[in-house]
Amino acid sequence: IQFLLVGIFFFRFFSDCISRGARAITSNQALVQSLSFPRMVLPLSVALEYFLSFLPVLVVLFILNMILGAVPSWNWLYLIPVVCMAFLFNVGVVMFVARVAVHFRDIGQIIPFFNRFMRYFSGVFYSPVKFFGNMPFVMAFFTFNPVYDYMEMARAALIPGYQVSMLVVWSGIAWSVGCFLIGCLFFWAAEERYGRTD
Repeated sequence: IQFLLVGIFFFRFFSDCISRGARAITSNQALVQSLSFPRMVLPLSVALEYFLSFLPVLVVLFILNMILGAVPSWNWLYLIPVVCMAFLFNVGVVMFVARVAVHFRDIGQIIPFFNRFMRYFSGVFYSPVKFFGNMPFVMAFFTFNPVYDYMEMARAALIPGYQVSMLVVWSGIAWSVGCFLIGCLFFWAAEERYGRTD
């Protein structure tokens, strides 16, 4: 149950943020066209909103974890950098989809299918190691999947005895930093074009 709770809560943090982030610019078109301000504020506010709304969810997760028999430990503090990494990753992805949605409005129709794909191929409901542990090529697909990485690190922090490889940790760090930087630069590169009617 603890395994499932972590997977569901963390995946919702990612999927809801991405779905809303794709509309960060297009749903505020009137504001963008009438006022001069850094457009990056809009997708950033979406990511920050979901980050702040995720904090009470973590409190619920802690409580449920204790109800299910887990004893609070210092390992739970590892959840702080994990959530920060997931937040940075979300910011980068939101920046990317927000810009793409300005030019390709139909991306909003594709994102639900993408989220569904990620739900089944990120180990939300099952442990890929138990099914594909002897298939390195398949496991590499999961290991270099950032959503899987953050869920696995969160499970290692909260579930006693749960272990995660250092490759998953380094992959999660690389995804968060890389996606944040690339996403912000990608969005910023088209800053002057947002809100144009031509």
